Amino acid sequence: AKKNTRSLETHGTFGPILSTVVADAAHGKLVWGGWEKGQSGPLSVFRYSVPENISHYDISHCCYPEHLGGAVFHRTAGYHGMIVFDPNTGAILRLTVQTDLNEKLPLIRSDIAVEYSPVEIGGNTYTCPVKSVSITRGRTVRPIREWDEIFETYGPFETLLTDVSFRDYHRLSSTSRILPGFEEVPDKEK
Repeated sequence: AKKNTRSLETHGTFGPILSTVVADAAHGKLVWGGWEKGQSGPLSVFRYSVPENISHYDISHCCYPEHLGGAVFHRTAGYHGMIVFDPNTGAILRLTVQTDLNEKLPLIRSDIAVEYSPVEIGGNTYTCPVKSVSITRGRTVRPIREWDEIFETYGPFETLLTDVSFRDYHRLSSTSRILPGFEEVPDKEK
């Protein structure tokens, strides 16, 4: 028998999640969360919440049992979390996203945390993602075999975790040179 191997695929942790959260939080609720101790001094913490009706945070989970259509569970979820800033530079150093999901759904958790840090690239320093952790918790689907029939139903919950480090940044660039004395040649008509 072939064992079902599932994996967690997270999209957007390198860049789009930051713009999604900042845009959504501007229209949701954003409040001062206090100070946090950082390596080089205090960090500003803001807490935010975004209701489902204005959210742009999309989640999905595979899949409903066949008797419920077998399709992928997909939803735009409400969420909340923290944005942590360096008050001296204004740089975002950490972002967390925690979904607000009903416990009766096939997916009850789909959360992300991204850490940012100064990175030197091509002689300049940029604030870039350096670490991302994603976690989901959702129902599995299990077959029940009886009387030569197979019926799929929900199985136990399963937790999936992805821990990613971003490193070895490098600058991609090109150079061009304009040469003097160039003469435009008209196209020949056929």
